[in-house]
Amino acid sequence: MHDEESALTRADIANYVEAFPYNPVVFLLPPWEDIYGTDSERDQTFEESVEVFGGMKRWYCKGDMKRWKSQESILMTVFC
Repeated sequence: MHDEESALTRADIANYVEAFPYNPVVFLLPPWEDIYGTDSERDQTFEESVEVFGGMKRWYCKGDMKRWKSQESILMTVFC
């Protein structure tokens, strides 16, 4: 994960987000264990990917991102 010694402060993060805004539409899917795999470029375990996904969900839910939820699909997008 992130090196805590070099972690950005909340003020630093707020400044970067203001200076470089994200697209307001976010489509984020949780890790899917049945198809999850690793290789030389993707070395996170499934459990680590679940933790990263949780952090991303919290991050996007703090902002003014638009969320979409698909109730018909086996793949559910994130909503707060």
